[in-house]
Amino acid sequence: MRDWLPILAAAGALALAATGCAGPPTGSAGIPAQTNAVPATSAAALPPRPREIDLTGVDACTLLTTEQQRQLGTDRPPGLSNYPDRYGNRPCSYGKSLSSPRFGYSVKVVTQEDATVYLTGERDVTARVVLVVGFPAVENRRPTDERGCFVDVSTTDGQYLSIQYAESTGSNDTAEVACEKARVAAELAMLTLLTQR
Repeated sequence: MRDWLPILAAAGALALAATGCAGPPTGSAGIPAQTNAVPATSAAALPPRPREIDLTGVDACTLLTTEQQRQLGTDRPPGLSNYPDRYGNRPCSYGKSLSSPRFGYSVKVVTQEDATVYLTGERDVTARVVLVVGFPAVENRRPTDERGCFVDVSTTDGQYLSIQYAESTGSNDTAEVACEKARVAAELAMLTLLTQR
């Protein structure tokens, strides 16, 4: 089961109940999001990557720069969540909590499994393959969750960068908008990662 609570825990006064938060409308900061779905050749297939990126040692709290955080509309400094996933990975939370709408993004480095796990039916999610700055990614969310979405970018076999967008209050985003905002944040995080690796 995905850990849906960490999004704003480190950001301060917001408490999320296994859902998501919302950010500024895509395009408001002039950020293009790649929204094209890519057909997979099988249930667990991903298209090829432009190159391999080893995520070992990557600090998730460095993957959204101050300018990128401004573009996403967050108002709290990033901080590691107190809610690790099943492998002990702690996401870095970036949130907006000082005014409505309240929302959050989380960025997490996963080096213990492959992004294709979300395409196999093993997890209770609806999923599709998308591209993020040329890298294959799995956009996924729980079927009943209308306010949160994950984009898990496959950087090499057995590793992925997980980005979540989640709304707390105020914007009432649809699932489609939530996923679009997650894709925008994933694109920004990947652009930063490419400058680091």
